[in-house]
Amino acid sequence: MKYLSPVLCLVFCFLFLSITGAQEKSGLVWKKDGAEMAYIPGGSFEMGDHFGEGDDDETPVHKVELDGFLMDAHEVTVGGQAAADGGGVGIRRSWRIRGQTVSLGRFDQ
Repeated sequence: MKYLSPVLCLVFCFLFLSITGAQEKSGLVWKKDGAEMAYIPGGSFEMGDHFGEGDDDETPVHKVELDGFLMDAHEVTVGGQAAADGGGVGIRRSWRIRGQTVSLGRFDQ
């Protein structure tokens, strides 16, 4: 009986690692650049200032519905973005090509 617990623990670990590995391998791959993609399911949420503390452009509170979409599973570098958009559309000189894309505003498209 005292050997049953370690055996069950090993079996559980093996099954967990097998399932986790299978999930990682089932990711979608974008054919254009080989990037691994994750599917984000659609849904809805309420957007806006619920507490009356925001700016004027945060009212009225309204329901937003999004369709499902694909998103890169890993961070995108500036160089990767430049390659994807055909060589630099919207890429600023001050950005380091090897650096990580940290922040893009809503007008940076």
